[in-house]
Amino acid sequence: MTETPTSEPKAVQINLGDMSLKYLGAIQRAFDLAACTVGSLRCQTEKDYDEFARALRFMPSQQHHLGFDAVRPAAEVWLLRQLLAEAVNLLVPLLEDARSVGALAQWKASGNTDQARLQQILGEDRQTFLRLPFEEKIKHLREQFTIGSPNEASVSSYLKLGQALARGGVVTDADANEGTDLVVRLMTIDLQPAKPGEQNVTGRVLDVPKRFASGQKIEFRKEEVLSIFGGLSLFITGVMGSLQAFVQKTLPNEVAPSS
Repeated sequence: MTETPTSEPKAVQINLGDMSLKYLGAIQRAFDLAACTVGSLRCQTEKDYDEFARALRFMPSQQHHLGFDAVRPAAEVWLLRQLLAEAVNLLVPLLEDARSVGALAQWKASGNTDQARLQQILGEDRQTFLRLPFEEKIKHLREQFTIGSPNEASVSSYLKLGQALARGGVVTDADANEGTDLVVRLMTIDLQPAKPGEQNVTGRVLDVPKRFASGQKIEFRKEEVLSIFGGLSLFITGVMGSLQAFVQKTLPNEVAPSS
């Protein structure tokens, strides 16, 4: 009777560059949708709205039909809520991917061949991490793997913003993150003129807080809407950059810098 040979576990290659592009591409989609939908809404006239609304010559409830001045801000709040929710929903998978890669790097660097521990990292530890509140996920990654991003406070403010938008776009006391106000941390690019003899214009990212008092309606300028998605992309870049640095430090002979 011959024994069936035990198959060796297959090595899994993880391309951090591809991982980063996957998440940045998803945020770019939300950015583009915001530019198209919110941008188009702001170009729409009352005549456009009335013509489109009456194209069918039928309405479910004529007496509840919203006028242009009422429906336009309501539509914008609805759009921003949907787009922000789609973008923010990417963050938990991002953080879990970062945790898994960091833990696997530690496991491999230790020389451990215990498959039970490997399964724990990908199973039990994963479920435990997913149950943590968002702020605790950030803390865990920072403490265990030195993974994080400089604009974590901005992302936390976007979560609060999402809550306020879900309630109709008027700030309540429950939305406050600084005193009694909701402060959304936006990003802007400060362009620096080219130095004498150089052609390239440089820029730096600035943090610009936008404050809403309790009872205030949430409204953004067009560049501020796009700034939210720019801030999320900076968060992803920061997380992936620190993950790359951690893996290179933990497995210096096996990881090439991402392009």
